[in-house]
Amino acid sequence: MKFSILIPCYNVSKYIRKCLESVVCQTYKNWEIVVIDDGSTDGTVDIIKCYAEREKRIKAFYQKENQGVAVLRNLLLKESTGDFVIFLDSDDWWRDKKSLEQMAASLKKSNADIIAFQYNIVTKVGSTVQRSNNTQFLKESEIYTGEEYLKAVLGQKAVYQWYPFLYVFRRQLWVENNIKFNPKTYALEDAEVLYRVILCASKLVVMHEPIYQYRGEREGKLTQISEMFLSSMIDFSVKSIKKVTEMDMEQELKILLCDNFSYQYYAALYSVNYLKQSEAAKIFDSLNTYKFIMTYTRNKRYILLSKIIQIFGLHATSRIWFLFSNGKWI
Repeated sequence: MKFSILIPCYNVSKYIRKCLESVVCQTYKNWEIVVIDDGSTDGTVDIIKCYAEREKRIKAFYQKENQGVAVLRNLLLKESTGDFVIFLDSDDWWRDKKSLEQMAASLKKSNADIIAFQYNIVTKVGSTVQRSNNTQFLKESEIYTGEEYLKAVLGQKAVYQWYPFLYVFRRQLWVENNIKFNPKTYALEDAEVLYRVILCASKLVVMHEPIYQYRGEREGKLTQISEMFLSSMIDFSVKSIKKVTEMDMEQELKILLCDNFSYQYYAALYSVNYLKQSEAAKIFDSLNTYKFIMTYTRNKRYILLSKIIQIFGLHATSRIWFLFSNGKWI
C-alpha cells in the first residue's frame, strides 16, 4: 500500500527540515510527500526545493500568493496518488522512523478505512505531554464504524478536537464522497469536514501510540483573536448544527455532534472580552441573534452559563465569566 503525506507550508523555514526528515527517514518505503508552499517569504521554498531535488518521492508545488490552508489541503488531496493520505503540519513531525511501518501493519491487519492515533505536545524545552483526544478507552483490537467511533469519543466529557493530522484516511473516502475543505471558511475548516469523512468509514481502528509530535509553542502558531475570527466561530456553530440536524443519522449522534459544535458559541462568548468595544458590539449582536445554539449543549458548565445568561444577559455573563476565570477557560 502507498501513503501520501500531505504538507501545507507557509513561512516555516525554522521547522520544515525536521518535518520532512521525519518522513524521509521512515523504514516503510512506499510513500510520497506532496508539499505545497503558500507564498512563503522566509526561505521555506529554497528548503523544499533542496529536498525535492534529493528525494524523487517528494512532489513540490509553489503558490505565488497566499491562499490559506483550506485551498492548500484541497490541492494536496487532488495531487495525491496514494491508497491512504495523512496530513502533516509543516512545523510538526512524527515521533520515530517506524511510524509508517506501524500504520501499514495496522491497516493490513484490519483493512480499515481510517486509523485514529495519538499525539504528544512538545514544549520549547523539549518536554512532552501525551494527548489521546478522547480515544484512550477504545480498544486497539476493536474495529468500529465511523458512527460508532464518533458516538464513543463525543460521549466523553472532554471536548473532542477535530485535528486532521491525527488520522490515516483511505483516499477514496474523500474522492468518492466529494468532500473538500471550504476555502471561504475563516476558521474551523477542519471541523467542518472531518466528521463527514469519519461518517463515511465502515471500518475504523485506533492506535494508542503518540505518533504525531505537535509543536506546542512557536512564533505565529497561536490564532489571533479578532472580530472576524469570533464571527466565524459563531457562524460555524450555526451552519454545522443546521447541517447535522438535517442529516440522516441516529438521533443520539446528532445530539452529540450538535453539543460539540455548540462549544464554539461559548468560546466566542468568552473571547469577545479581548476585542475593542466597537468590535465586541458586533459579536454580541451575533451572539444574541443565535442564542438558540445554547439549547443544543449538553455540557453542565455551559448549561449553567445559559441559565446565568437568562438572569443577567449576554454582556454581563460574558464579563463575569472572563473575570472570574482570570484569563482561563472554565
